[in-house]
Amino acid sequence: MSWRTPKSYRDIGVVLEEGKVLSSKELKLFEEAVKLRNILIHNYVYMVAEEVYQSLERLETGLNSIMCTLLDLERQRARSLN
Repeated sequence: MSWRTPKSYRDIGVVLEEGKVLSSKELKLFEEAVKLRNILIHNYVYMVAEEVYQSLERLETGLNSIMCTLLDLERQRARSLN
């Protein structure tokens, strides 16, 4: 499987969608998480702790699902190397 190199955090999700790893719904969730990350890391907008907590609660289930998908993909790749 040959994938292009992502150019940004957001682009990682796009590459995974192009590779049929993420659905378009999961890509939107991934992009939402990247936006939140950018706000927190770069301090673009001040967010009170409650807003951060609510955002993380909203993203938690979907991001856990994406993580499981990525772990399964890596397990399959590792098996194919053996």
